[in-house]
Amino acid sequence: MQKYDSYDRLLEDPDIDAVYIPIPNALHSHWVKKAAKKGKHVLCEKPAALTFKKAEEMIEICKENGVMFMAALMYQFHSQHQRVREIIDSGEIGELKMMKASLSSYLENQDGNIRMNGELGGGSLYNMGCYCIHAIQTLLSSNPKKVFSSMRKDHDGQVGISVTWVLEFNNGITAIFDAAMDRTRIDYYEIIGTKGSIRVPRALAPQLFNGEALILTYTEKKRSLESSISFKLNISLVVY
Repeated sequence: MQKYDSYDRLLEDPDIDAVYIPIPNALHSHWVKKAAKKGKHVLCEKPAALTFKKAEEMIEICKENGVMFMAALMYQFHSQHQRVREIIDSGEIGELKMMKASLSSYLENQDGNIRMNGELGGGSLYNMGCYCIHAIQTLLSSNPKKVFSSMRKDHDGQVGISVTWVLEFNNGITAIFDAAMDRTRIDYYEIIGTKGSIRVPRALAPQLFNGEALILTYTEKKRSLESSISFKLNISLVVY
């Protein structure tokens, strides 16, 4: 295995076609752009960037250099989300009215952890909330027109240890999510319609359950539980 004494030396290697960037959040933008300019395809850990402007710059530079760019939100390739979309499209739960999502875990040994460093892009919104936002926008196929948010900071006041958002969409749907690093593991989303609801209790980190998914659908006429043991990767790359 080839070893390099710097990231720059690695990017100079013509035998490398693509790179995975898992470094602290605040450094993503810089190294994505450098990799793109060297002609390397990029898989970058979430969040892709800390600001909308930086994300736009990254995407534009990747386009200019003809390389593929993707944020590593791998949960989306589990087949359970495709099944949720099928249930929505079937009309079984009626017209969509609300979506809820929650992702949390208790972060042990917070002192010195990069997730608690504000300058490096720490905090529950960047590290946990991005999953909820992505799931909401993907399943509702829309962007919000209004966002209301609240945050509780850690004891040093550096980062948001927990956040809650309310999102209003042009089509009348409301979404609510919370993300936290100071409480027990919670991982789900729920979609509520005029005739029923869909609840996915292993939504955003199915790997913690060996890839086994659960989908609970409730309507006035029936209740159903679907499970899937296999972790199916239905990958259709969205390339920026």
